[in-house]
Amino acid sequence: MEVEIVDCKEQARRIYGLCVVRANTTKRTLTYGEVLYSLGYKKGVSGQAIRYGLELVLIACADSGLPKLTSIVVNKLSGSPSAGEDRRIGVKNRGQVLKYK
Repeated sequence: MEVEIVDCKEQARRIYGLCVVRANTTKRTLTYGEVLYSLGYKKGVSGQAIRYGLELVLIACADSGLPKLTSIVVNKLSGSPSAGEDRRIGVKNRGQVLKYK
């Protein structure tokens, strides 16, 4: 699969769609690796490649009064959305997203 270069706004649209589908269907988290792969990145690419897209999704959710949709995108090993976030807060936010109708 070849990587299509997109700007952070398009990346955010795609990430939002992935998160909404996952939250509404399986009610499970997505790993950074799964998101990267879905966007066409090769294995081993850092999650930093999607940080601006994730940030735009987070801002859109906050502006719309929606739960933090990006909280379901987690590190495969730690299960946390980001290295600096308290795992308990991540779990709370994730629960809000997965219960949201």
